[in-house]
Amino acid sequence: AASAFPEAKFFYARGIDMIDNDEDWESSYQLCMDCFSKGAEAAAIAGDYEQMDAWLSVAIRRSIGLDDQFRAHYIHVRSLAQRNEMEKAVDVGLEALELIGVRIPSDNVKLHTLIELFKTRRLMKRICVADLKKIEPNKEKQVVSASRLLNILGTLSLSGKKHLCPLICFKSVQFNIKHGILSGMPISLATYGFLLSRFGMLTEATSYCEMANAVREDLGIVETIASVNMAVYGIVFPFSKPLRECEKQLHHGYTAGFEVGDVANSL
Repeated sequence: AASAFPEAKFFYARGIDMIDNDEDWESSYQLCMDCFSKGAEAAAIAGDYEQMDAWLSVAIRRSIGLDDQFRAHYIHVRSLAQRNEMEKAVDVGLEALELIGVRIPSDNVKLHTLIELFKTRRLMKRICVADLKKIEPNKEKQVVSASRLLNILGTLSLSGKKHLCPLICFKSVQFNIKHGILSGMPISLATYGFLLSRFGMLTEATSYCEMANAVREDLGIVETIASVNMAVYGIVFPFSKPLRECEKQLHHGYTAGFEVGDVANSL
């Protein structure tokens, strides 16, 4: 499938070459924006970062709404991660979140982390799996993208700006609860459980990992099996569940991850 992206980039380039003045943008804004933003994404996956940067800068400069600005920043974050520029990716991601009103403080991080931990624990104590199943899934594009970006930044911060990882996780859980059931919720809950286990709250951690499994199964999200299982059965459950059960689920996550291309979490 990856071999198709250089060809896709070629055809996006042909389309972009036909956009040469302001009138084109005024008369066919969405088509022009799609050419530049989707072309940038194809270029990033194809490994042509110079072309991606050029097209993405145009998409950001020409964007007239939050959705398009956020989308361009989201593509930029993923491309920086591909280039192993983790700290820069986190910085760009935090800027993107601020566009839609989600702020991750970069100063007094320890204090903010403790405050957000308290807020998240208080919020989650009132919620059980049955409550989550009653909430309708949210399919609003910007909200879904923001949830995914929060999860991506949580992972990236482990390699760049580790001190922000817990804070991003707590914000992610709060965001998911506030905006309804999202595809990123199982990962948020599993990561939250992992962090609580690191704080020594094993019983509480186990309950949220079980919740993560239940939500993922209820939503039928195959793409997150590897990442959820890694946190749940690889880190938390070995201290509270039979190891044979953990081994079985880790193997399931391993195979499922390779099937959907989530190699990092499979390994």
